[in-house]
Amino acid sequence: LFWPSLPLHQRRALPAAPGVYVARRWFGWGRVAYVGMSTNLRRRWSGPTPHHRLRQLPWHTSISYQVCAGWTAEDLRRYEAWLIRRLRPALNGTRVRRGWRVVWL
Repeated sequence: LFWPSLPLHQRRALPAAPGVYVARRWFGWGRVAYVGMSTNLRRRWSGPTPHHRLRQLPWHTSISYQVCAGWTAEDLRRYEAWLIRRLRPALNGTRVRRGWRVVWL
């Protein structure tokens, strides 16, 4: 994926726009950990209720994103589902763990 990317600790700099995102470990070079979509990428990762997988991602995770301006929520869901099938992320489809337990993918 040749998408813009930010380290996890800079997630507040994500655009406030609809799009899809991929969380990858080792600063974007490792295995895909999670694929998702949002109508507002910044709010999804750093809003009042941050991402439900945030506590499961190691500090060296990067978030790659693609802004999809003008897409409907259904278009985003279809694209997300296609990416999940193609990339087979480790955390999609697994239980969300509570607490600050880091999962080494």
